[in-house]
Amino acid sequence: MIRLQMRRGVAIARSSWAAVPLLVSLLILVAGLRPEGSAEAMQTRVPELTLTEVFRIGDEDAADGLLLGRPRDMAVDSRGRLYVADSGWDELLVFSDSGVQEGVIGRAGKGPGEFERVSAVHIDAQDSVYVWDNSLQRITIFSPDEHEYVHSFKVQYDGMLPGGFVGAVDRGFLIRYFGITGWGLPARMENLEKVKLFDWSGKAIMDSVAYLPRQEMLVHDDEGVIWGKDLPFRDKPHFVLAHDQTLYYGSSSAIRLVRTAMDGAPNEVIEVSHIPVSVSKAERDKIIQEEEERAFKRILRDRLPEIKPAFVRIVPDDEERLWIALSHAEKVTAVEWLVVDSTGTVVARTELPEYVRLYAVREGRAYGRLTSPETDVPMVVAWAIDFNE
Repeated sequence: MIRLQMRRGVAIARSSWAAVPLLVSLLILVAGLRPEGSAEAMQTRVPELTLTEVFRIGDEDAADGLLLGRPRDMAVDSRGRLYVADSGWDELLVFSDSGVQEGVIGRAGKGPGEFERVSAVHIDAQDSVYVWDNSLQRITIFSPDEHEYVHSFKVQYDGMLPGGFVGAVDRGFLIRYFGITGWGLPARMENLEKVKLFDWSGKAIMDSVAYLPRQEMLVHDDEGVIWGKDLPFRDKPHFVLAHDQTLYYGSSSAIRLVRTAMDGAPNEVIEVSHIPVSVSKAERDKIIQEEEERAFKRILRDRLPEIKPAFVRIVPDDEERLWIALSHAEKVTAVEWLVVDSTGTVVARTELPEYVRLYAVREGRAYGRLTSPETDVPMVVAWAIDFNE
């Protein structure tokens, strides 16, 4: 059974089915189409956690007056305030622990404290706010509480391209870089992603904190013009920074993650077994059919993987656990999430509708984007977590 409870008819699973008659058909569908591996999880008696909705933002039916474009990232401070980077806003949105908008941080522009494209947000242990602008390739820092502008740092090109902000640690900033085939890089760097550490002045102090093969690309040379796109269903590198400043990284080919402490302690590896999920013929045919570039169609026929990545997303919580979303089979409408402790032990699991994407877990709450399957309207939702212990 899906262990998600929400208001206003978007989700599921209280004890009385009569209380949610409009969702009976969805429940029956999901119950009959469980992701591969769920049976094994149940046999090992992994506790199932429940998410119960606390508030939502951007709901047209509720007429809260706030229209969202598409939430890109979320973070939560020690007071429970929620920070949302959204594609429809040039500022960072700030909400109280009850979902009431308290204001915005920054404004449109290129100057200090201004943004062109707010793409990611990070909160450190002191509640300082770090905002990543993907268009300006710049990190901007704001003070706790008053959210006054403190400092900004523009990330420089170093042969590889800046790919995003991983987070802030005591020693500085962690920035992800990636190489692209055909850009004149050494062969060993063309298909690589790495994380660099910069100090507070912007000087690189560790050129490669962690590195992994990047997602395989489709590359086509059209008379000297290089075209490229990511190959669907190919394994991706994942780099996530936990609240205790531990960096976890690994390829999605398997649930095998390296745990790297920024204080120089030896690396550790955590592994979780899983059952592979196949790419169906229908999924392969659809991808090939929808590809407009003839050269890419040929490559797709030859190189589309037969097996999906083991997982698609990792979200660290504030209890040294990782929430890992597994790949799911075609026509399965629920995504299985495993909650894994620092030793690699699965301590809980749940299933969430595929239209829910989690971004942050802190102080007993999970925060994410819910896209209405009926209207395609994105909303921000906070859920209370019950581990049913």
